[in-house]
Amino acid sequence: MIPYCFSALCCNPKRLKLATAVAAISVLIGLLTFVLNWHVFKGGIPGYYYVLLPGNLVLACFTEEINFWPKFTLLFTGQFIVSWLIGYLSSLFFLRNQ
Repeated sequence: MIPYCFSALCCNPKRLKLATAVAAISVLIGLLTFVLNWHVFKGGIPGYYYVLLPGNLVLACFTEEINFWPKFTLLFTGQFIVSWLIGYLSSLFFLRNQ
């Protein structure tokens, strides 16, 4: 059986919603940046790597010789997961009493 303090810490709906919102916003900003970089700036937007840093951290684990759509999927899946983890861990720190 899981102790109450652990389950309350991990299963708090407020923390889960906050982390999911942070991750969704991160993916939306990443998609907007990707589209601008691809269509408007033709691959030269300043700060592109830093906006998509969570996704690029996941892409660093894979080879560069993969096709566009699997790489695109990995980039934005990684963007969501890493941003979700950062949002959740931040909520543990900043929302201690809730």
